[in-house]
Amino acid sequence: PVEELSLDFVRLRAEEGMRGTDSYQVFATRKDVVESRVEALQQSGLKPVLVDVHSQSLGHIWKLAAERFPEKNKYCLLDIGSLAS
Repeated sequence: PVEELSLDFVRLRAEEGMRGTDSYQVFATRKDVVESRVEALQQSGLKPVLVDVHSQSLGHIWKLAAERFPEKNKYCLLDIGSLAS
């Protein structure tokens, strides 16, 4: 069921000549996967502030964290994958 999913999307750049047409890339993962990883980080003493389900978005998360928390001068960005980290 869709209620069990965490969903996110990004608007893709429009191609030339494709006026009026928007393309999006949609990402989904089970909420229990996200929640278990957040819980593991919290139990280790870390305070996760952003979660993303797509590894190509790591740069976006880094930029967003710096913009949202300018008072912080140290960050740790973890990419915890299902097969490799």
